[in-house]
Amino acid sequence: MVSAMVWLFGITPEKNRPSRWDFILYRWLKRIVIAHPLRVIFTWVCLLGVFGFFGLHASRYLRSGGYVPANAPSQVASNLLAKEFGQPSNLGFVIRAKNGAITSKSSMSSASEILSKLRSNSSISAIESFIGPGGSGLVSSNKSEGLILVTVKGKTSMGYSATTASIVKEILPRGPNASYSDVSVIVGGFSQIGNEITNQTTSDLKKAETIAIPITFLLLLVAFGSVVAALLPAMLGLASIPMTLAVLYFLARTTHVSIFALNMTTALGLGLSIDYSLLVVSRFREELALGYDALEAIERTIETAGRTIFFSALTVAVSLAVLITFPVYFIRSFGFAGIAVVFLSALAALLLLPSVLVLLGERVNSLALFAKAINLEGESHAWRRLSTVVTSRPFRSGVPVVGVLLIAALPLMNIHFGTPDQNSLPINASARQFSKILATDFPLNENNFINVVTSTALSSSSDESYAKQLSEIAGVSQVLCQVGIYQNGTLIPGSNRANASSHGPMVNSNASLLDVSFAPNDLSPQAQSIVHKVQATLVPGGGRSYISGFTATLIDQNSSIARSLPLAIALISLGTFILLFLFTRSFVLPLKALVLDGLSIAASFGFVVWVFQEGHALRFLGFTPQPLPTQLLVLMFCLSFGLSIDYEVFLLSRIKEGHDQGLDTISAVINGMSHTGGIITTAALILSVTFFSFGSSSLSFLQVFGVGTGVAVVLDATLVRGILVPAIIRVMGDANWWNPTAKFTDRSR
Repeated sequence: MVSAMVWLFGITPEKNRPSRWDFILYRWLKRIVIAHPLRVIFTWVCLLGVFGFFGLHASRYLRSGGYVPANAPSQVASNLLAKEFGQPSNLGFVIRAKNGAITSKSSMSSASEILSKLRSNSSISAIESFIGPGGSGLVSSNKSEGLILVTVKGKTSMGYSATTASIVKEILPRGPNASYSDVSVIVGGFSQIGNEITNQTTSDLKKAETIAIPITFLLLLVAFGSVVAALLPAMLGLASIPMTLAVLYFLARTTHVSIFALNMTTALGLGLSIDYSLLVVSRFREELALGYDALEAIERTIETAGRTIFFSALTVAVSLAVLITFPVYFIRSFGFAGIAVVFLSALAALLLLPSVLVLLGERVNSLALFAKAINLEGESHAWRRLSTVVTSRPFRSGVPVVGVLLIAALPLMNIHFGTPDQNSLPINASARQFSKILATDFPLNENNFINVVTSTALSSSSDESYAKQLSEIAGVSQVLCQVGIYQNGTLIPGSNRANASSHGPMVNSNASLLDVSFAPNDLSPQAQSIVHKVQATLVPGGGRSYISGFTATLIDQNSSIARSLPLAIALISLGTFILLFLFTRSFVLPLKALVLDGLSIAASFGFVVWVFQEGHALRFLGFTPQPLPTQLLVLMFCLSFGLSIDYEVFLLSRIKEGHDQGLDTISAVINGMSHTGGIITTAALILSVTFFSFGSSSLSFLQVFGVGTGVAVVLDATLVRGILVPAIIRVMGDANWWNPTAKFTDRSR
């Protein structure tokens, strides 16, 4: 990169300078920006055009799904099930008569039309229907509904399926929940759940953007006081986000990348653009107000704000990079997207934005909204007063805040982990209605179940014995096997005929299949306990059992995340500590940052449990309380941690600057707070608007992510950064700057 700069901008390094690592970065950056601002802008625009072209095509190569490792036991079971017995049905249609019984002549005519369309579709490998001989097992208990179950080829995991969408559109051109002349149709099943979640996510994110973007721009106008300055964050976002999409494009051509990484790119790219723009523009204005011309002001800005951005980007990137250590590509994708957008946002803030400011000069304050709208001095008197109060009464200020955060974290003790399912959808969603109808109206086709595949074929007597044992497990409502249906250890009379008519073969020369249904919600701890007990039940003859299904997948998902989490926490803590140590030259301040970040994240997670798992905001957000999505909690943790450290770097940079200039610790804290408190709270407020806009979503897991991350950002920027940090620094005094390696680093200089 250095050689490229030399060739492109004609720069050679100055000689006889101290060999400091930061000299190369900041000295060369200043010379590039000051000497060649137009060339920097032109080069960036050219690169944006080239990479933006690839970025436009990124979405077609991104994937849905990726929630569990490919080698997880539930995935192995699914593959074995598909190999030995064919894929289980993953798309269903409830045909409901508008008048009378579903078996009436008029209703059967419409239902037969639907069945004919399904049978002629080459993308369907198997169909089970209530129409025809032996279909009584697929008729509802009140006789008004019939069930058609189909297997879509190639559909083995939850996520968007174009094939499923095509089938549903053929049957219901006007969308799910549509009607024929004599019947209404409700579509559901595993495949349809994935499609509806993906479609609703896309729709809700667009709605969130329409809410967040205008509010964000208004807040930027208020923060900057100038239309020209307020447009700079948007420019920075447009300069970095398309190039990040290009990175995702190239990654997706070589590995699996989740389509939801697009949302991370947009939200984080805009957020960092705002953060870095606030920091750079505020410092640039401050230097102009001190009497420096534009070139001198940008030089001093790069030396100070530029160094802060560099370390901030590194710490945020480290926080997101640990996502790559997880074995599921849904989580890994956010790591790839996060690293790319952080790097490009920082590069744009260090090269492109200063180049634009050099050309703008004093005109950065143009188009002021009203008189005295622009604070050129960069100091907030309100934050100076607050920091003065906090540092004069550190215990009286800090202890209540710690108490509030600890109380907020208490619900975290009762957290339960889940994954998005049909209950994450709106109440009127077709897939959710289908699941409810299946559970209430079709007692022999319960919605919550697991597939148990044995490694050897069981004889009728062994199969009967095994099914009998499984049906006696507490919570199991029935077990379907080759012999029939067992409930509480007893074979239901006549169930063998219902079984034969409504289910495919359940035994072959290599394996046997049993379907275990249960009453508890498939995400509940009770359902997971049932799966563990099924796993512990010995297969007659010494064979092995393989379990697939939603609950088994959830168990594997949580297990894979639990195995990776200790390493991720260790890496994020160690990486952050090292970077903050290099930034502050202090051994104590990084430790303080890690502890306070952990406290604020615990408080925000406790709030999420209280609201979304325990259901204390149903009236406002309209969701169904359920276990929290494990994957999104991991993402929330890393993102919240990175943003917290981002604000920590902003604050510590100004405190350390004052301390290095000879101020005592208290004066350095007050000076740092007065210059960065407004920037941090403004950046956090604007970024939280983006996250809180997800609260308008109809999907509960998007609400969890948006509201949870927004609360984490607000808590950190106000209670933690505004009160706890200055209070603790005040209490620790000169010990804040303890550096056991000082004598070695000083000698190396």
